[in-house]
Amino acid sequence: KKVMAWAAVVHAKMYRFDDEGNETTIDVGRCVEIARKTGFKGDVLIECEGKDINDHDAVLKAKALLERYI
Repeated sequence: KKVMAWAAVVHAKMYRFDDEGNETTIDVGRCVEIARKTGFKGDVLIECEGKDINDHDAVLKAKALLERYI
């Protein structure tokens, strides 16, 4: 919250998804809400990593999840 006023870009780093496409280790909705409340207007970069994760599928899931909240 404290540094979002100066952020030009954020990294949406995700690790695991459940069957409904929700990230299971990070509260993505809360993160998006913090960015929204602080007036963030920059770019969002998607990063996905973790065990047993297909990079391409994970990026598509992350994009869809962010679009739900944004």
